[in-house]
Amino acid sequence: MARQSTKLKTKKSLFKRIAIAVGKVLLWFFIFSLIWVLAYRFINPPITFLMVQRNWERKADGKPAKIKKEWVKFEEISDNMKRAAVSAEDQLFLKHMGFDIKAIEKAYESNLKKRRKR
Repeated sequence: MARQSTKLKTKKSLFKRIAIAVGKVLLWFFIFSLIWVLAYRFINPPITFLMVQRNWERKADGKPAKIKKEWVKFEEISDNMKRAAVSAEDQLFLKHMGFDIKAIEKAYESNLKKRRKR
């Protein structure tokens, strides 16, 4: 009887340690993500994924890699360009403030029925 109790305690102990480790990883991920987003509020990103992708394309064409960027202030960008960037991503952004529940529901239903995912 004592052996069963010991095995049960060991399983609970192992589960508890795994749960604590997973919780710590999730907490650190959340904190790191938050700090990263806050940093980009004040610092321009030194490089973007698009820049890296374009360099890969240049290398594939046999050209030397280079990164040329010229940051401009937000106020210097045309209002039409700002609107175009937002509408290219999500035309209803101002109506749903980040999460388009109807579009998410449609995508979910489509993903259940079709092989190609939205």
